[in-house]
Amino acid sequence: MTVDCEARVRGPAPGRVLLLLGVTTCWLLSAGMARALTDEEIFRVFELDAVNPGARALGMGGASISIASDSTATLANPAGLYGVSSLVIDLDLRHTDPDTRTSGAQLGSLDVDSGTGDRDLPYLDLDNVTNDDSATDVSYLGEAFRLSKRFTFGLAARAVVSQDRTLSDGAATTGARFAFESFPNAVVGGELQAYSVDTRVTGSSSTDLRQLSAALTFDASPEFSIGATLTYAKLELDMFTRTRVDDPLQLLSDPGHPRLPTEPATDLYETRIDDSDTDYSYTIGIHWHPDNLFASGRSPLHVGAIYHKGASYELLETASLNDVDDPSFTNLVVEPDRFGVGASYRPDPNWTLTLDYERVEYSDMLEDYRAQVNYLTSDRVADGAFATDPERSVEYTVDDGSVLRLGGEYADDSAGGMHWAVRGGWYRLPDGQIRMSQFNSADDAINDTYRAAFRGEDEEDRFTVGAGLRFGRFSVELAGDFGDTGTVAVASLGFRFGAKSGDDAEQP
Repeated sequence: MTVDCEARVRGPAPGRVLLLLGVTTCWLLSAGMARALTDEEIFRVFELDAVNPGARALGMGGASISIASDSTATLANPAGLYGVSSLVIDLDLRHTDPDTRTSGAQLGSLDVDSGTGDRDLPYLDLDNVTNDDSATDVSYLGEAFRLSKRFTFGLAARAVVSQDRTLSDGAATTGARFAFESFPNAVVGGELQAYSVDTRVTGSSSTDLRQLSAALTFDASPEFSIGATLTYAKLELDMFTRTRVDDPLQLLSDPGHPRLPTEPATDLYETRIDDSDTDYSYTIGIHWHPDNLFASGRSPLHVGAIYHKGASYELLETASLNDVDDPSFTNLVVEPDRFGVGASYRPDPNWTLTLDYERVEYSDMLEDYRAQVNYLTSDRVADGAFATDPERSVEYTVDDGSVLRLGGEYADDSAGGMHWAVRGGWYRLPDGQIRMSQFNSADDAINDTYRAAFRGEDEEDRFTVGAGLRFGRFSVELAGDFGDTGTVAVASLGFRFGAKSGDDAEQP
């Protein structure tokens, strides 16, 4: 799917009641990823893809559609709550350490041949630095319990995103430098070069997405269950960017936005979002475990499927050039819809193998996507220097993607009632970033350079490991997730009241 900027620029017991209140309080106090917004540098990498909770799931590559059978099933697959026979409480502590992401592209040179005066123009150097801070927070708190023989209830609070970002990393900065045939030569550092306009983008953002979910599961038969989860979510975004355009010869000036008297050679373009919005989303899941097909009365095969309808959020953005306000507008931030299927197989009591396939409709993110809000892609630059082609517009696209997850677990309970397990997994993330498919210059070389700079990302293979220990009613799980874009670590604590049943009873 492609977006054209011209066309679309636009009844528990009292103790349980207290626990419900505690979960809600945690949600209100914890900071908690949807995508889209605009093509600004601060949003080059912007993700609101929720990762299913639980260190056990993460340790197995995140493949949890068919195996989640504690409170985390509220979010992974609500039908999996069939495995809960008494009150269970789970809590996750998550640490994220993202790597700094850089991208860019270059065309031509500023050098001037000392003999002939020839120049390799146009010159264009585009660079983006996305630097996210490390974060540690309570990312999940949930409970689940039986309401009756056939109904199970789950409640979960999740901090999906708690992210602080800047557009620089030490010496590496975000911005652009460009020069064209119409530009004169200039002496820079004692050397003759083509005169160039230097553009530097600074800024920061703080993104918080929190969710409160309630699930209800119905056991249609001893082997088949169906469940649904309703989620209330709140997105808060505080963002500010400043693009400084240094143009001493004043070749790129906008008469409608005169430069400030204190900085006659500089344009200052600023954007800001300080807003929040709420919305609802839902998940529907089914789970099948054909126990009656096996003499043992317990099926080694479990199958699940889910559909998740994402939320969307409206956030007000303002912009100004040289302290003259541009019209404000509303951004639509969309969490992609997704559906998935999963299966797990236990060849013997110690081993569990699991596989999930998810399809993510990243094209949802292009709904009301706004191009050319970025100063570097706007007509303020293009019309002034790039010789725009009236038959072309700035366009962006993104492909729907598939996520494949594989995992395995070896569990043992022979250590005097102590249950332990080790886990490993792998999954592949598709390129789910919005990328430029067309720029509007009459020069094909410039168009190619812009598309290379706004190219999205490569697919990424990620590997996970984990371990778990259960003693009595308590469980401790640890997991790590490793890939080119950073690392994630999760520690999960669980407490189970009364007898254990379902898969959860057999796994640490």
